[in-house]
Parts: sequence; C-alpha cells; structure tokens
Amino acid sequence: MSFIDELKRRNVVRVAVAYVVVAWLLLQVADVVLNNIEAPTWVFQAILLLLVIGFPLAMFFAWAFELTPEGIKLDKDVARSDSVTSVNAQRVNVVILGLVVLAVAFLAVDRYLLDNVSAARVVRGTNLSSLRDASLSGGVKRTVITLEEGNQLALSELAPLGLGRRSLALSPDGTHLAYVVDRGGKSQLYLRRMDEFKAQPLDGTEGAFGPFFSPDGQWIGFLTQSQIKKVSIRSGRPQTLTEAGNVIGADWGPDDTIVFAEREGLQLSRISADGGAKQVLLENQVFDPAVLPDGSGILLTQSGSIVLFDTATSEIRTLIDRGRGPSYVPTGHIVYTDGGGISAIPFDLLTKSVTGPAVPVLDDVRREGYGISQLTFSADGWLAYIPGADTRISKPLWVDRNGIEDSIPLPPQNYGTFRLSPDGSQVALLINGPATDVWLFDFQRATPPRRLTVGGNKVSPIWSPDGQRVAFGAFDVPNQGSGNGIFQQGINGGPVLPLVRGDAWMSPGSWATSGVLVYYSEWDIWVARQGELEDPEVFVRTSASEWGPALSPDGRFIAYTSDESGEYQVYVKPYPATEARWTISAGYGEEPLWSAAGDEIFFRRGQEWLSVPVKTDPDFEAGTPQVMFEGPYVNVNNLSYDVAPEAQRFLLLKRQDQPPADRIHVVANWFEELQRLAPSTE
Repeated sequence: MSFIDELKRRNVVRVAVAYVVVAWLLLQVADVVLNNIEAPTWVFQAILLLLVIGFPLAMFFAWAFELTPEGIKLDKDVARSDSVTSVNAQRVNVVILGLVVLAVAFLAVDRYLLDNVSAARVVRGTNLSSLRDASLSGGVKRTVITLEEGNQLALSELAPLGLGRRSLALSPDGTHLAYVVDRGGKSQLYLRRMDEFKAQPLDGTEGAFGPFFSPDGQWIGFLTQSQIKKVSIRSGRPQTLTEAGNVIGADWGPDDTIVFAEREGLQLSRISADGGAKQVLLENQVFDPAVLPDGSGILLTQSGSIVLFDTATSEIRTLIDRGRGPSYVPTGHIVYTDGGGISAIPFDLLTKSVTGPAVPVLDDVRREGYGISQLTFSADGWLAYIPGADTRISKPLWVDRNGIEDSIPLPPQNYGTFRLSPDGSQVALLINGPATDVWLFDFQRATPPRRLTVGGNKVSPIWSPDGQRVAFGAFDVPNQGSGNGIFQQGINGGPVLPLVRGDAWMSPGSWATSGVLVYYSEWDIWVARQGELEDPEVFVRTSASEWGPALSPDGRFIAYTSDESGEYQVYVKPYPATEARWTISAGYGEEPLWSAAGDEIFFRRGQEWLSVPVKTDPDFEAGTPQVMFEGPYVNVNNLSYDVAPEAQRFLLLKRQDQPPADRIHVVANWFEELQRLAPSTE
C-alpha cells in the first residue's frame, strides 16, 4: 500500500480537514469575543500559536493511533481484520459536514448581524474603504468617525501641564489613523485602519499623547510625560527611545531621525529613530517642530510667529508674523493656526520662502491651549480633524475649597495669567489678542475691565505690596533702553518705568514689602533688591527648568517649580539661599502660591488643586498635601489660578462649552479644496 493510500486509510486527511475547520471557527469566535471585551492583542496571538502547534500533533495522533471499540490503541497493535477505520471515516465525514454547516451559519451571523451591531456601536459612520475608493475618482468627500460610546478623545486636560498637543495623526499614505482616547482619566493610543470599522487600543501606550507617524507609515511615535516612544502598527510592545520631559511637539524626519521640542520648548533636540544619544539643535523657546520633506529645514513656532530653522546653518528666519503649529503640505503650502482658525500660505520648498498671502481654509477645528489645532493630513490629501472651537476662550470664576463655583461678571475672552491685588479687591489679568496687554477689573464696582498697558508683548502681571502699581514682564519694548525687562506702571496710568533690564525674557513672580523682586528668566530664578535692581542675583540655576517663584509672606523662603527630577515638582528653599531644600509636592506638582498668613502652600497637580500646611518659624516644616478640589479648569502660561487673601476661595478660568470630543471629521481629496482656496503662486 502506498503512503498516500495509508494516509487515507488512517483518516489523516479527514482529521486534517476537520482540524482546519475547527481552528478557523475558533479563531473567528475568538476575534469577535476578544474584540468586544477589548482583550490585549497577545491573547488572540496566543490562541493562534496554540492552534498552529496543535496541527502537527493532531496529524501525528491520527497516523499513530486508532479509535477502537476497546479504546485508543496504537495502529501497529491493531490487526487489519479488527480495524474499524472505515467506520471512523464515516463518523469524521459527518463531523466535517456539521462543522461546515456551523461555519456557514457563523459567516451569515457575522456578516449580517455582528458587523452591523459593531459598526453602530463603534463608528456610527461610513466605512472609509468606500470613501477611499470614491476618492480615486476625484472630488472632495466628507464623513465622520464616532468613537465608541463612553470613550472621548484625550485632549489638553490629560496632557502634561494641561497644554495642548495634537491628539491624532494620519499615516503618510492615509491608510491608518492614530488617536489618543481618554479611558477613565487615563490616555491610551488607538489605531484604526481606514478600510475597517473599528479601532484597536495599542497595548503599552497608556499615558500617550502627541502621536506622529514614521515616513514609511510603519511606526507611530508618541510622547509620555517624560519619554519619547515608538510602536509598530503591527502591534507589539512600545520601545522607549529617549528620556525627554514636557515635550511640546515632535516630528519624524525623512532621514529617520525624530526632532522634538523638550523642556517646554526650551530645547530643540534630535535623536535617531532607533534611539541613542540626543543631539541639541537649538536652545531657545520653540514649539511644534515640523521637518520639511527634504530635511533641509524645520518649521517652528517661536514667540507667536512661525519661523524656519535651517538645519545646515542653524539660522532662524521668520516666515509668518503670527501663527502656531505649522505643517508643510505637498501642494506647496504651509498650513497653520492663526487667531481665528486654520490658514494656508503658499510656500516655495526650493527657495524656502513664502510666495503669496495667507488664506483661511478651515474654521471649525478645535484649538487647544497655546493655540495648537487638532488636525492632521496625509501626503495623498486626506484630512482628519476634531471639530470644535477655540478652547482658550474662558471665563473667570471663584471656586471654594469644596469645589463650589461662583460666577464673576466678566465676559468670555482669551485670558492669560492673572494676579489678585493684595486686598483681593481687584485683579490684573492678561487678555490675549493681536496685542497681549494687562487689564484691571474691580470686583466691587463690577464695571468692564479697563486697559492698563498698550503695545502688547506683556507677560505675568504682579502687584506692588501697596496695591498701587502693577509690574509685568515685557519683550521687544521700544524706547526703554532694552528689548526685554520687568516694568511697572501705576494703576491709574502714568509712565511705564523699568524695574529690571536684560537681554533675555523675564517673568516676575513676587514683589515683597522689603522691595525684593523675585522673577525667573531663561528658566532660572533671580532676586533683585530695591536699590540694587541693576545687579540681580541668581537664586536657583541648574540644567533643569525652574520657574514660578513665590516668596513667603515673611520673606524667608521661596517656593518654585522645577523639573530636576524628570517631572515638575514644587520645592522650597530658604532666602537668602542655602543648601537646604524641601520637596513639597507628592510627585507631580507646579504653580506654588503661599497663603497670606504664610501657613499654607497651594499648588496644582494636573486638574487637582492641593494644600500643604507649613510652618516657617523657627524652622521650615511641611505637612502632607491634601486635595481640596478638582475640575477641568483652563491652564494658561505661568500661573493659572490665584488665592484670595482669606485663603478660602480661588480665582480660576473655566472653558466655555464645547461639543463632546467623540467625533473625528475625515475629508478625502482635501488638497483639491486647499488648491482652490489658496492657489499656489509660481
């Protein structure tokens, strides 16, 4: 008897067919069940591996053993006259027929019931494979992706410092969409093939934000609070590339390097996409790097303008006077966020110069803190964005220690940082616009706020101890003998007088009755004494970022924020400085303020506000931080809250109502619309 005939006699072929059908059914059922319970990808992979290993074992047992009326015996021990393989063959045929019927039934249920239920629950929108097919015929086409019920996109509230980072990214070929989902207050990266209904969570990406794709579309880079990582679109565990704190923007260049603005944009760095040592490209305040397609330059945001960093010469040149979040698109445009929405401006890649005027192209894109817009596009013309408005529009309000809110008669605007007067009767606050200036509001009179400064470029207002003057940082100030500095002006007007001059930007923090002025500049903390304002002294200077200094009411200690540990924490040091230092925050914390009585330090931890009891006499002692309240209040540059003199209520900013962040708008052939709205100039 030939080998083939022996395989047939021993029912090996029939067992193989039955095994394959059973394995296929198990995999289909596992796929449905595991997807619905959102099981990790490795569970399905483990089932597949076990089934693959089981196949040769099943073939071996079918060859070596026979099922007889007396039980399972080795085939060699069964006489041919006693063999019942023909009876077993009929039984296996019946099993195979039944399995085929089950397979057909499952296919019908999966095709006409489960897919429809899944589509309605997860997407409730168009299958984008049909949209992709239609896009080949030309014409702009739109659809909407709706997230699974209960899920929302993770936006600025979950990003470090509460500052806006992009929450979605399209692969260069438009076949994959990555976005960050808020899962019970924790962010996680999801990946969706554009020809499928459902997105899958990527294991190990908890805490992710700011996704971006590799040029070949096979990897997704993403940020965490202290690291840059990458993960394959084919799943697998993420790989850590480097330590990098408080990154505001990253991009994957054509030379397989990743450029990123770390330390809140203080440093522009570059690493290989395989990891390794960092290379510092620029030490300046820049955000949102976007590498040009040929790698010859990097688009950046700097001081509210869009600039080009030449990678060969390290020179910086301004391209657009006002804007944020630039990206180059293959149509020959730079697309960016302006004051009212999304604009595009023609740009010549060869000469690296703007060749025409800017034109508005989108106005319903959600804009986060610092003005970053939630949109992304592919090289072949697909656009995806989160609909909404400018989330920087907010309204001041009081919040007590129990989280109870009380309104203030101030209109919704794009407010910046603010400080209460020593008696709590007034507030000096920044209002952002074409010119960012200091305005004053009197709580008792409740009249509209009045403008104190003119000319823009103001930062961080603070009050004089007697409440009769306001000091503020300013840059690019004409006719003041210096381009940067800290200046003062009486609350009833009068001349603007310099307090401290310098070449770098300066941001005041505290102004004591003793005349001591505490401020930070270039992420170091300085102290200037009355009568010695021209000769300030360094209080804290390290390789880390120190900012937000607050002098205790008795003038003996300074609280401040530093990322020396790898994340922002609140510290206290004696003044004048010694080697002593106390850590106030339990883990992450920033923006310390003292109570007027000097017996508490307050600070912010994400969306939580905490209090720490302290003593300063005879020696410094700090208690355990306790959460007072929490809420989705707006985080602005510098201090985003202030405490009233009685320390029972806090001034914060609350964002105006926005639609739920559970939808992503998708546009095919968007470049056609872009070319029509903003024609390229030769």
